[in-house]
Amino acid sequence: MMHLQNFLQFPSLFTARQDSWKPLRPRLEQREKKQKGKDNIIVLRGSTGDYEQFIELTADTIELSSPAKISCTCPSFKFEFAFALNKNEALYMPENFTESIQNPPKKKNLYKIPTACKHIIAFARFIDKHKHKYF
Repeated sequence: MMHLQNFLQFPSLFTARQDSWKPLRPRLEQREKKQKGKDNIIVLRGSTGDYEQFIELTADTIELSSPAKISCTCPSFKFEFAFALNKNEALYMPENFTESIQNPPKKKNLYKIPTACKHIIAFARFIDKHKHKYF
C-alpha cells in the first residue's frame, strides 16, 4: 500500500528528475467523494498540459498518510511506472493498463520502483498545498 506522501517527490534513484515537475502547472478538474464498501473514497482528477492525472484516496479528508492509488495518461507513466504500482496495489484503474501491467519496464525503471511520473508528482504537490480549499 502506498500513501499520498509517497508521490510528493521522486525517490533518490531518480535524482536527475527531481526538478522536472517544477515547470508544470497542474489544475484540479474534478473532485468526488464516494463510498466503496465500508471505505470513504476521494477521487481527484487533474490535468497538466495534455495529460490527465487521477489520485484516489481511501480517506474522509486529504491527508499525507491517506492510502493512495494513482494514474496518468502520459507515456512515461504507462511504460515506466504502471507495472511497479500495480504490484504494490497503487495503480488506479489497472484495466486501462492491461499490457503495461503484464510486462515489466524494458528501458527505464528497471528496478521496478513504485513511484510516479512528473505529472503525478506535480499534481500531488498541488493537492497537498491546496487541500484545505477542496475538502
